[in-house]
Amino acid sequence: MKKFGKMVAGLGTALVVAAGAGWSHYGPRTGYAPLGARLARIQQSPHYKDGQFHTLEPVTVETPVAGAKRESTLKLWTDFLFGDHSALYPKQTLPHVKTNLRTLDPAANVLVWMGHSSFYLQLDGRHILVDPVFSGYAS
Repeated sequence: MKKFGKMVAGLGTALVVAAGAGWSHYGPRTGYAPLGARLARIQQSPHYKDGQFHTLEPVTVETPVAGAKRESTLKLWTDFLFGDHSALYPKQTLPHVKTNLRTLDPAANVLVWMGHSSFYLQLDGRHILVDPVFSGYAS
């Protein structure tokens, strides 16, 4: 029964994702057409021709390794979903040191990584906590 529930949940998720992608691609357009000075600025761009923007330099997509055999999208997805995932996790625990910020020398310049994208910086007597997750900018 658990397997059936997981299968139904997976199918339901796939249907919701497909419906969202279809709505995003084929649904009504949002925003507005540029007018006035903005439209004039857009039309003066060397990238703007025939009513749309174009890339001036050709863009090529290459495989990561020169001469590597290209794999089908189906094979890539199959490997991603059902392939060997043993290399995703380290075999040993990564070394780490728990830092007590209260014991740091106030005169020393220090950088302490707090996790993810947050860090504590002590520089020339200033104390800075950078955590861009909780605001729209890093400060």
